Amino acid sequence: QPPPRAPKISSHVGCTMADQPLDVTRGSEPSRITKLRWGILGASNIASDWCKALRDVEGAEVTAVAARSPERAAAWADAHGVPQRFSDYAELCSSDSVDIVYVSTISRLHKEHAMLALRHGKPVLVEKPLAPTAAEAREIVELARSKGLFLQEGMWTRFMPAVEKARALIAEGAIGTPTAVHADFGFNALSFEPDSGMFQPGPGSGGMLAVGCYVVQAAPMVFGTAPPVRIAAAGTVNASGGDL
Repeated sequence: QPPPRAPKISSHVGCTMADQPLDVTRGSEPSRITKLRWGILGASNIASDWCKALRDVEGAEVTAVAARSPERAAAWADAHGVPQRFSDYAELCSSDSVDIVYVSTISRLHKEHAMLALRHGKPVLVEKPLAPTAAEAREIVELARSKGLFLQEGMWTRFMPAVEKARALIAEGAIGTPTAVHADFGFNALSFEPDSGMFQPGPGSGGMLAVGCYVVQAAPMVFGTAPPVRIAAAGTVNASGGDL
C-alpha cells in the first residue's frame, strides 16, 4: 500500500534533499571530465563486469584490486590489466593511487568494507544491497555524512535509459499521481551452485537481498522515501531455509 504522496525528492549519496526534482540526467553531457582512479575490493564476477563497463567511461581507470589472497588478487588483476593488486583491503583503501573505491565483496561484508574505505577518506560505490540490514546501512550513511564523502549503492537499474525516462515523466507529473507499482525481476537460479550464498539462510544470503532489492526499490523510486503505511510479504524457502 503506497504512503501518502510525499514531496519530490532527489536521493543523493549521504543526503536527501526535499522539494527538489528527481535526479535525472536525461542524456546531458558533463561539462568537464574528471579523471577517477578506481580501486576494487573483492575479485568477484560482478567486479569483472564493472571493470569492463568502466572502459567505456571517459576519465575512469581501474588502478588496483584487493582480494582475500595474493593469488586471487593477482589472477584477477592480470585478467583485467590492473596494475596494482593487494591481499589487504586496508592497503588498497590507503593507497595514493586510488581516488574512489568500489565494494564488490559479499553483502554481509559491505558495511565493514564500505566503512573501511570511508575512514581512509575515499568516496565509495557499494554493490547492492548497500547492507544486509537497515541498521548497518544507517551506520554507513552516517559515517559518509560525517566525513562529507560520496556514498552510493550500485543500483544500476536506476540509470537505465528507460528507467531514467520514466523517472523524468513521474517528476514532471506527466502520468498524474502514481497509485500502484508492479515490478518483476527474474533470472536462471540454476546457474548458482547449491551451496552458494544465494540458497543459504542467514544475514547477507538469499534471493531477497541478491535480486529482491531490484523490485523493492521501485516503490520508493515512484512514491518517495516516506515510510510505507503497511508491508506484506510472501515467499518460498528451500530445504536449508534460504529464501527463493
